[in-house]
Amino acid sequence: GGSERYAVYAVLDAMVATAFDVLSQEELRLHELLSASADMRGGRGRMEMLRGIGARLSAMRGQIAPQRGIFERISVEVGRVKGLEPDDQRYFERLSAQLNRLIDGIDAASNAMTTLISLRLNETNYLLTVVATVFLPLSFVVGFFGMNFGWMVGQVDTALAFWLLGVGSLVLGAILIWRLIVKDRPT
Repeated sequence: GGSERYAVYAVLDAMVATAFDVLSQEELRLHELLSASADMRGGRGRMEMLRGIGARLSAMRGQIAPQRGIFERISVEVGRVKGLEPDDQRYFERLSAQLNRLIDGIDAASNAMTTLISLRLNETNYLLTVVATVFLPLSFVVGFFGMNFGWMVGQVDTALAFWLLGVGSLVLGAILIWRLIVKDRPT
């Protein structure tokens, strides 16, 4: 029941709608990755999935951005085609608005992906910092007690002295460091 211009609009609108469907699928994948980001296992699989999503989003943006100009050109040229009756509806302005929303959606999904990568990187850096914080003082203590000082050799003459000075100080240092880390840990 519509005009010929509406038929052209309907075809172009269906093309844009398929891009929205693809964007929706990529956003669902990103949401799944965000839900699974707390689990530290399977990081390589998630990073591979993120690379794939990023490549698809980049390809979509590369294909859709030039279509804005093409669709504007179609809106001008369709008025010049003989046999297409003009009407008062602004179909092609709607398409332009939809394409702008689609590109904004792609950019938002890309930003969400960047945020997810940053969160993952921050988690990894936090864990590496914790490990370094625990092992750096322990390495110092082990290195210190590994030296053969005359006074230390003279003091550690029983098994009890060995366990208290040698092992006990290491365990006490590890417990103190752990308490400091857990106490200052962000929630």
